[in-house]
Amino acid sequence: MSDVDARKLADWHAAIVRWGRRGVLLIGATLLAMPCLPARCRAADAPAASAEVLASAQVHLQAMARQGEAPLDAAQIAEARQWLRRGRVLEAARLAPATIEALGKLALRGSADLDFQDDCLDGWNSLWTRIGTEVDPLGYAYLMDRIARSHGQRLRYGTLPPAGSASETDAAREELRFASHRNMLGLPAIDSAELQRRIAADGMPALALAHPVYPRLPRLRERLLRLVQADQAARVEPEHAMSQAEQAAWQARLLAVDAKNLPAIQAIHARYGFPTTAMVGRAGTQAAFLLIQHAIKAPALMRRAAHEAETLAARGELPYIDYALLADRVACLIEHKPQPYGTQGNRVRSNYWYCPIAAPAQLNQRRAKLFLPPLDHEDIYGPDAQPAGS
Repeated sequence: MSDVDARKLADWHAAIVRWGRRGVLLIGATLLAMPCLPARCRAADAPAASAEVLASAQVHLQAMARQGEAPLDAAQIAEARQWLRRGRVLEAARLAPATIEALGKLALRGSADLDFQDDCLDGWNSLWTRIGTEVDPLGYAYLMDRIARSHGQRLRYGTLPPAGSASETDAAREELRFASHRNMLGLPAIDSAELQRRIAADGMPALALAHPVYPRLPRLRERLLRLVQADQAARVEPEHAMSQAEQAAWQARLLAVDAKNLPAIQAIHARYGFPTTAMVGRAGTQAAFLLIQHAIKAPALMRRAAHEAETLAARGELPYIDYALLADRVACLIEHKPQPYGTQGNRVRSNYWYCPIAAPAQLNQRRAKLFLPPLDHEDIYGPDAQPAGS
């Protein structure tokens, strides 16, 4: 490997830090950045609460959720946080359905504290990791859309009727965005209007699954979540602009974590293959994806995993975007070939981040099949390309 290739690998190693609900994702020329805060990443050596303390915390949280529908004030949010910490509730192997429902209600009422809502619902140590095992994906999507609307934000999943009108083109793009987010939860590919009709007919979906589906390999799931929390914590950049020395130190820490995680994910894959949702739950499978996505010093692992990811995505066990990211990364960094989905690098030939696109005229058709938004002419062909139709 040349020095240039080695530097390219090292830089790319740090570039795409996390896909999922909190992270940095490069889709063509669009960078989506959402911080994964270290406080939301569980310490790997933190002791579990006793069964009695956990049970007591769940009872108190359920009681708080029954105290009306009014927004929580600061004191009530602090009390809920205290019980979450004392019982290490979100770290428990299993939660009572009533506790899951209670946390959803408290999060909805806790709109005065966005961090509290995120801690409950939207991180690697939240109810999100229980989707498909203890948390109903439709109930989760519906709750998140209600919270988004309460804050005047765009809906994420399209489970509520639109608040206003949109042009046909904008509506089509919005529907594609909804479909992509729903695919991340493992929801079936139906349009938003039909989903809303079903919710109206069946009533508000429950957050807790009526019949939990626990992973077959809970210890493996726990290990994957610990590994990915370390992976994500290492990729959190300081909020201030870093000096050159700070940037070098940050990247050194990141590479050290990846070097420590690499033999672990290699051993896991050698024994189990790409862990399925039946083995480790949906969050465990996505954790494995992230660890493999960052395993650029193990090209054979990434090649095999890319083929397995295609199968998992087709079965609805892995988001399509995760498969696209891995397939493109293998093409660009390992095979040195044009990428199929346009999620990596850029189209500037003089830049060492350059990675061209295979069969570019058909790119957006391929992306649409994976619920990915279309890229414009410059994002596909580069800034020096002639405009389409010229």
